[in-house]
Amino acid sequence: NTRLPMPDTFPRRLRDARRAAGLSQAQLAERVGLTQGRIAQLERGDPSDLQQRYDLAVALGVDPASLDGRLASVRRRKSQGQEHPR
Repeated sequence: NTRLPMPDTFPRRLRDARRAAGLSQAQLAERVGLTQGRIAQLERGDPSDLQQRYDLAVALGVDPASLDGRLASVRRRKSQGQEHPR
């Protein structure tokens, strides 16, 4: 019984959150200091680090954990006086 790795659902979640916010890729890119092309890459599944995912969630006004479950710990760190994911 071999376990397959969980697919990264971040690209779909990012796209859905962006659309729900009523933003174009270019508008989101401007909010986070990226290019529209980079947003398109992220929505296609190109790699991104946790800091970038956190910044995107903040720009979209969504709970960071809704984009990437690993960012749930950010809430705990913030309550302990730390600001950003590692």
